[in-house]
Amino acid sequence: MRRLSPYVGCLLVGLLSGGIIGHRIKAREVESLSSIPSLDYFTADESFSEIENAKAVLAGLAGRFLTEIQTERCLQLRNSVPGSGTMASSSLPYPDQLINQLELGFEQFRGTEGELILAHNLLSALRSNALYERWLRTYLTLLYAHPTDELVVAHAEEAIAIGARLGREKEVLDGLRHLDEMPPAFQNKTEGHTTLIQLQENPSVAANLKIAPGR
Repeated sequence: MRRLSPYVGCLLVGLLSGGIIGHRIKAREVESLSSIPSLDYFTADESFSEIENAKAVLAGLAGRFLTEIQTERCLQLRNSVPGSGTMASSSLPYPDQLINQLELGFEQFRGTEGELILAHNLLSALRSNALYERWLRTYLTLLYAHPTDELVVAHAEEAIAIGARLGREKEVLDGLRHLDEMPPAFQNKTEGHTTLIQLQENPSVAANLKIAPGR
């Protein structure tokens, strides 16, 4: 079975992680990011609703933006071990430039589906670089803007642990209690919501998480 070039692997990882069908790259040389497909490649077929079409375009823009970031990240991992034909561990810190781009994109897509599309990668990058103040700021933004989203639930325990490390645990717990103040019809009565309630009642369960020294 023919082995894919490192660049091809990078781009495929980026496309798949963004929820996109793989895109075939013919050249074996490292190409510029302008080779990433146009916006039409990332958007769904038009509907009769202008609002839905606008949402689809914004989601497509966010998907393309994220694909560019992930492709650059893959190239960084590959270039960190030049000549070996292999990629470095994904635990390698992100370049500051990539994190700044992710944060900028997160702000630009605030209030849209694109915000959530970028959020997971932004949280991962900030955690990888031990930028806990910025991580917590991003999480609290998500907590108040999308309180029932599964991403908020998935990182709740980590948020409590990071909040405790920064002396801001109360901010996190107050944010989680915000869920209880929502009308029942808007609360996500799922296993995830139950998890959040348990963490509010017993935040010490997050103390077992290992948080590396950070900035």
